[in-house]
Amino acid sequence: MNWIYLFLKFLIGGGTVVAATVLAKYIDPKWAGLVAAAPIISALSFIFIAMESDFASTQKYLWTAMYFMVPALFFLATLYFSNMKFPYVASFAIACIVFGVIVLLMQKFIS
Repeated sequence: MNWIYLFLKFLIGGGTVVAATVLAKYIDPKWAGLVAAAPIISALSFIFIAMESDFASTQKYLWTAMYFMVPALFFLATLYFSNMKFPYVASFAIACIVFGVIVLLMQKFIS
């Protein structure tokens, strides 16, 4: 395993999180939301997977990335609405539970 290449991937992914937090704090939270929701990580993952894997693996990654956008949407919606009534930690825990339940339910439909 090439540790420099792995570290580069880690920096790119972490850079996205840093960009979102800086935008939220200093510019406008809507731009942070755009960075967080943009398919930056999915696109970068696609590039790295395509470079390192065969076509079938890349296609399976793309399908499951689309498929699991459903629980991600439920996670964000739950976090948004529960954040109005509960503290941050409780809201995050509730959203994680909802996400996990939906992922488990959806696992039955993936072959």
